[in-house]
Amino acid sequence: MKSSTLVILLVVLAVLLLCCCVAVALGAVAIYGGGGPTISSGWSILGRGSWESTTSYSRELVVRSPAVVTVMNEVGRVNVRGGTGDGVSVRAEARARASTQEAANRLLEEVLFDASASGNQAEIRVDVPSSLVNQSLSVTLDITVPRSSSLNVRSNVGEIHIEGLEGVVTVTGDVGDIVLQDVALTGDSEIRSGVGDVTFDGQLPESGQVSVNSNVGSIRIVLPRGSQFLLDASTNVGEIDVAFDVQDRETGGERIVRRELRGRVGADPQVTLMVRSGTGGIEIEGR
Repeated sequence: MKSSTLVILLVVLAVLLLCCCVAVALGAVAIYGGGGPTISSGWSILGRGSWESTTSYSRELVVRSPAVVTVMNEVGRVNVRGGTGDGVSVRAEARARASTQEAANRLLEEVLFDASASGNQAEIRVDVPSSLVNQSLSVTLDITVPRSSSLNVRSNVGEIHIEGLEGVVTVTGDVGDIVLQDVALTGDSEIRSGVGDVTFDGQLPESGQVSVNSNVGSIRIVLPRGSQFLLDASTNVGEIDVAFDVQDRETGGERIVRRELRGRVGADPQVTLMVRSGTGGIEIEGR
């Protein structure tokens, strides 16, 4: 009896090992390179896989200072960093995936990439086809702007990363995390995410209002220890954790889980920090 059981187990293991080997073999990918788009094709355990094609764009824009830069990308990651120069440098990579090489190439041909400048205004815009049945397409933007620049960034689907800036920012992302690091705000600013976490590590302006919102996602704000601001924070689902000493505080929510916190940080704050999370915690730290 024990011998029969052992034989059955060995047979089962052999079959599983054979299936794994077949899956690995079918998943092998052949990659082709050339002077134009990069094409790759493959197979999966479910049958023929998809073809991938990529292409890139670049622009150098001349703008007057202080620059006002508008970025609109429908699908894909947006990276913006402050540089030491006076111009705006744009690099974009479009990546399409479809059932055939021809279909992937056609998708890339439908990407509309535009970058232009006039005076101190620069605009970078990427439009993609609205119908992508059994296909995928994304465009990654890497943008360098003068450090003293104001930004207006909009992305439908994709992460947004902004680093090393001094200016006013308006950032809107429907789906995807938003990260601002080493950003010194100089006026009224707004950061809004539909679905995704929001991280702001920087400095508030001396006066005005800064609004940080996420419908679904946590919010993390890191500020210098000596910051002064009027705090107005609330979350529907989550907890608020503030490392600063909040005076004249008003709280709301359950006894253990604090979901509303309003008050004053510092002796004479002139800027309001409004933080709203529909579903997700709020954390405000000092450094």
